[in-house]
Amino acid sequence: MSDPKKPVLTTPPQGSTTAPTRAPRTPKSQKPVAAPTKQHNPALTQGQAVQGQAAQGQTQPSKGAMALKPSRPSKKAAILPWLGLSAIWILLDQITKLWVQASLDVGSVVEVTGFFNLVHVLNPGAAFSFLANEPGWQKHFLSGVAVVASVIIVFLMRSSADKRFSMFCLAGILGGAIGNLIDRQLHGAVIDFLDFYVNNYHWPAFNVADIAISVGAIGLIIDEILFGKAREEKSKLEAKPKA
Repeated sequence: MSDPKKPVLTTPPQGSTTAPTRAPRTPKSQKPVAAPTKQHNPALTQGQAVQGQAAQGQTQPSKGAMALKPSRPSKKAAILPWLGLSAIWILLDQITKLWVQASLDVGSVVEVTGFFNLVHVLNPGAAFSFLANEPGWQKHFLSGVAVVASVIIVFLMRSSADKRFSMFCLAGILGGAIGNLIDRQLHGAVIDFLDFYVNNYHWPAFNVADIAISVGAIGLIIDEILFGKAREEKSKLEAKPKA
């Protein structure tokens, strides 16, 4: 009899093959444990995490703060309203001149009050009849001056976009210069129709473009006298490095 404590060994019959044993599969629920990273480092204390968040908040503004911060318009966009004001001056000047041409003959005088007349005068010179008695070269000279002045004024407007009063004055000068330039190119002279006088003394006749140029030039002079020094001191303080 065989000993019951010893295991019984069985041998497979000859010619038969044994099936290969397979390693047991790991259950899907068991996932490999990832190694701890810096974000999950247990050595990082709560105080260090708070400090990191505070430092991040100082260097990177929140999206809400960036949305509330007003965007500064470009220089080109900032001068567009003032160029529109120049266009209004030009339009007003040309409309009044067309009305004078349609209503009055050249050389006509219509008395309105004891100190003001409506007239129709062709002025080949500059504002207030300056250079009006020259033989004809002044037309091309004054046209060139008007073009150069207009370009310079536009550049000045780009550099003075934050100064409202200066922009108002520059817009008037630009509109007046272009208004009279149109007259010189269309008629060879500027149409004047406003005549103020006292007794027998008549101020040189002028038009709306001359008013725009005069108001703008006088305004710039007053602005420089009253506020020029204050702006210069303010710019020096802003340029001074802070301690």
